[in-house]
Amino acid sequence: MAHLWLRNEQAWNSAPLGGDRCMLIPSDTGEILLHPNITDHAVRVVLEPLAGGEAWVALASPGTPLRVNGQPLLTGVRVLADRDELQIMGRGRAFFSNERLARITPYSGPDEVVTCARCQQPIERGMVTVCCPACQRWHHQEPTRNCWTYAATCAVCGQPTPLDAGYRWTPQAED
Repeated sequence: MAHLWLRNEQAWNSAPLGGDRCMLIPSDTGEILLHPNITDHAVRVVLEPLAGGEAWVALASPGTPLRVNGQPLLTGVRVLADRDELQIMGRGRAFFSNERLARITPYSGPDEVVTCARCQQPIERGMVTVCCPACQRWHHQEPTRNCWTYAATCAVCGQPTPLDAGYRWTPQAED
């Protein structure tokens, strides 16, 4: 799920973007706040989901002092990419991220046969699985077939497999 990294009280926190549009508002304390509804505010930066929340676009009113990766948003529209820095009026920063966390879910994908990336056995609807957040390949994670956590990394791409691994990138590296 896409999220924003917002700085709050000297720490970076992840705020999930739940698939609905939201608004960024600069605060007087130098932080950027995420507001779930579109409000009447002098500085308006709207984050709008595209393609079911897989992609997000930043929309800014004309004259809004929004910068993305240090560059002014001249057209008022920008499709966001992973790790894009958003800055409004020089009063705070936020980072957009589309990095996902690995999570256990019952498989509910297409009816066509999908095979586990590790054991190459079929994955059927309702089976307990993990979709690799990096390569999007499915792995079993049932009590008798724990293909996702069987090894330290994904069978395909090297993504770490601990279910509590957290995000691989955080803005601390940018400070």
